[in-house]
Amino acid sequence: MNAWIKENLRTPKEDVRYGIVRVEFTVKKSEMLTNFVTKKGLNEGMDFSAIECLQAMPKWNPAIKDHQKQTLPLKFSSVD
Repeated sequence: MNAWIKENLRTPKEDVRYGIVRVEFTVKKSEMLTNFVTKKGLNEGMDFSAIECLQAMPKWNPAIKDHQKQTLPLKFSSVD
C-alpha cells in the first residue's frame, strides 16, 4: 500500500510545500473507500490530491464492520 501511494501521490504543480495530509475515510464491506474527510491538511490543492490518490487505490480488504473508519497519513516529500 505504501509503495502504491508513493508512486501515485502527486503534488499539485502550483504547490511547493512539503508535509503530511491526514485523511479519514470509511472502508465498506464492498472493499471501497468512501466518506473522505481531511483531518489535518496543508492547503486545498494538496488536500484534494491526497483524497484523489486514495479514491484511485485498488480495493481494500473488507471492513470487519461496515463503515469502519480509518485514518491514513499521506506524505508529500517531493515536487513532481
